[in-house]
Amino acid sequence: MKRLLLRFMLVFLAVLTISYAAAPFDSSDGGHEKTERSRTRNLTSPKIQSLHTEGLARYIGVSNSYFKDKFGEPDEKIDSIEGVEWWNYDVNQNDYLRVGIDKYTKKVCDIIELSAKLGQQLSVGMSMEQVLKKTTLYANFAFDVNEQTAQIELSEYDLNNHPLVSFDNGSYAILDFTPRKKKVVYAIHYLDKNELLRGKYYRVLSKTPLPSRYVSKIDWEKHDGDFSKDLISQLNVKRLQEGKVPVEYDYNAECVALDLMNSLEANPRKYLSKKEFEEYRLIRAETFENTRIFYRVPKNISKDLMKDADVSSDYRVYIAGPILTNTLFYTDNNLYENIWKTLSDSKTEKISVVFRKTLVVIVVEN
Repeated sequence: MKRLLLRFMLVFLAVLTISYAAAPFDSSDGGHEKTERSRTRNLTSPKIQSLHTEGLARYIGVSNSYFKDKFGEPDEKIDSIEGVEWWNYDVNQNDYLRVGIDKYTKKVCDIIELSAKLGQQLSVGMSMEQVLKKTTLYANFAFDVNEQTAQIELSEYDLNNHPLVSFDNGSYAILDFTPRKKKVVYAIHYLDKNELLRGKYYRVLSKTPLPSRYVSKIDWEKHDGDFSKDLISQLNVKRLQEGKVPVEYDYNAECVALDLMNSLEANPRKYLSKKEFEEYRLIRAETFENTRIFYRVPKNISKDLMKDADVSSDYRVYIAGPILTNTLFYTDNNLYENIWKTLSDSKTEKISVVFRKTLVVIVVEN
């Protein structure tokens, strides 16, 4: 009887160990809103099979001078409130490359690739099936950072839309898939451990202190102009890749966008819902840590706003904020489906973009 009981206990413990070691899935909907730190769990991460470091992953952690020696001077430099200076390369070609330089360490901490030509093992345009032939996708990762062990968890939504892979030099890459039935990699986001935590891309299970996300004071006027140009650049890169003609910038529509922004800022309570106004208030206070993205599309733009700004039926209007990086337009499912797809459509020919402290008004000519 004792032997039988002992065998039962051994089997029970084995099953319990396997269940805790397995990578868990969270079926809740994805997006940056769900990345709040959850309660600590007694969870063991599986051993991760990292990819051999090659391609752009090799440059995560190198000095800005080393990167510049390899790639030359960037076409544009864009400041940000996130402690990162963005270097943009080939902004008018198919090979758009965005490189994040940590303002304090002066090292490459972040690289965003929109081109199918620069990557090696993993590249833009790959299907999920092709990715799975190259690597296993894991739901749990543990890594040492700042003398502590951090542990993150990917939900089922993350695994299907924004899976994470690791490289043997300690860098990571987020594969951003298009939210379509036939999924393909739309962009690849390489980053170091600090950026992985700071960006709150996934749920953090450990009690690891998160790096401060918004640390810089910047010239907002320059930032807003740079972000407007950058959004057009990224949009046209993807349009060219899809065989579409680049959009033209419409200066008449820019006047419309400015009138809309000025009217909205003059009386935001009149044009926004109560929840949207609270987000707007945080944006204007430059308090971005707990803001959530809101957006308006033509069918739900305030009629009073359109009337007060004297906008004719020649234009369609989109409003969104806070937009802290333009990559949100194709990594956030709602922004992709409701705004980016329209901007990418071949029927869209002329647009204007006006940013003001992460709030953006986009006007499309009908």
